[in-house]
Amino acid sequence: MNQIINKAFVKRLERSPFAPSSSNPKQTEQFIPDSQIKGLYIVHRKSGINSYQFRTKLKFEGGRPFSMTIGKLSDVELDAARQKASDLRKLIAQGINPSKRDGERELLTLEEAVNLWLNDLQKADKSVYTIIDYRNAMSHPSIKTKLKKTLLKHIKASDIDNIHRELESKRSMANKIHTAFRSLFSWAIKKDLVENNPAQKVTRYTKDKKGKVLNKRIFESFSKDQERIFEDVLEELELETKKKTGSIINPQGLAVIQLLYHLGARTGGIVNLKRSQIMLSKNKNEIELREKAHDRVLPLEGEALRILDHFYSLRLGDGEQSFWSWSTSHGGQIALRRAWTIVLGRYKSKLKAEGVKEKHPLKCPNDLRHNRASQLILLGNSIDNVAWYCGTSIKMLEGVYVNIAPQSRLEFMKLQQRTRSS
Repeated sequence: MNQIINKAFVKRLERSPFAPSSSNPKQTEQFIPDSQIKGLYIVHRKSGINSYQFRTKLKFEGGRPFSMTIGKLSDVELDAARQKASDLRKLIAQGINPSKRDGERELLTLEEAVNLWLNDLQKADKSVYTIIDYRNAMSHPSIKTKLKKTLLKHIKASDIDNIHRELESKRSMANKIHTAFRSLFSWAIKKDLVENNPAQKVTRYTKDKKGKVLNKRIFESFSKDQERIFEDVLEELELETKKKTGSIINPQGLAVIQLLYHLGARTGGIVNLKRSQIMLSKNKNEIELREKAHDRVLPLEGEALRILDHFYSLRLGDGEQSFWSWSTSHGGQIALRRAWTIVLGRYKSKLKAEGVKEKHPLKCPNDLRHNRASQLILLGNSIDNVAWYCGTSIKMLEGVYVNIAPQSRLEFMKLQQRTRSS
C-alpha cells in the first residue's frame, strides 16, 4: 500500500534518521513516490540532505531516463513541488526536454525544434506539400552534419550563410533551405524560443549559375488542351465514384479538388469547410471562405454550386462540424493527398496519350488556385477584383499567381491594352 504523502509526513521524514532496508543494508537513499503526482518522489538520504525529485522513464539526449531535482524539503513546500512536477509533466507530454531551458526560454537543439515546428504546422492544417518541402530541406546533409545538434538559439546568420554558399552549385536547393530556416525561426520567435530571425540577414540567390532568374516554381495556367483534359479527368473520376464498386478515389477528396479548380480557394479553406459556411436558397447561393486574414463570401454558380449542392443534401456534417465528415482531424489533408495522386496520375497519362506537353508541369493542388486567377483575368476581370476573389494582395497576384500560358498571352496583351485605354 502506497504511503499517503502530506505536509505532516514530510515534517516527520525530515526529523527521522535514515534507515536502510533489510534487503539492502548498504543503501544510502530511498525514493518515496508522491501519492498525488505521478513521477514526483521524495528522496530520503543517509546524508540528511532530503529533496524532491521528478523522474520519468522517458529518454531524451544521451539515452538516460529524465530526472530533475526540484529542491530540498527544507526549502520547497510540498504544494510547490507538486505544481513544479505537474508543469514538468506537461512539458514532457509536448516532447520538450525541460532541462534545456535558459531562464524561462526553452533550449532546444535544431533537430528538436524542427520536429516541434513541423508538428505544429501539421496541427494548423498547413499544406501537406509545404510540410514535405520543409522536412526535405531541413533533412539536407549539409544541415545534418553541421547544425543538427546545435542549440537553436546558438545558430547565427553566418551558419546559415555558410550552408547557402556551400550549395552555390545547387542554388534552388539553397533557397529552399533558406525559406525553411526563415519559417522555422519565425515560429520560434512566436514561441519565445529565440529573439530574432538570423535567416533574414542571409541574401537568397536570385539567379542560377547560367544567369536564369530563380523564383518560386510558377505553374503556367492551363492551355485549352490541358484544361479540356483536366476537366475530362475530373468528370471521369466523378462518374467512377457513383458506381457501387470499382471506385479508386475518395468522393470527398475528389470534390475538394474540383472546388479548388472552380473557386481558386486555398486548400485549408475547402478541406476545413463547415456546413454553416454554405448558404443555398432560391435567391442566393454563397460560400463563406475562412482563410485567416482573407475571409470572404463568394457567389456560387456552375460546377461549384452543383458539387456543393450534392454534398449539402447528403448531410455529412452539421453546423460547425466538418462539411465533409472526415474521420480524423487530419483526415481531410490525407484524403486530398490521396485523391490528388490519382487525379495527377490520370491527367499525366492522358497528356502523354494525346501528345500534349507541359512546360511547367502541374504538381500540387495550389497550382489550381493560380490557374483560376489567370483564367479570371483572361475573362476580363480587373486585377483588384481577382485579388479580392482569390483572397490575396495585388502584388502577390501579379508576381506569382497570374502566369498566363503562352497560347493565351496574345489574348491577355490585347485585354490589358483595352483596360489601359478605357
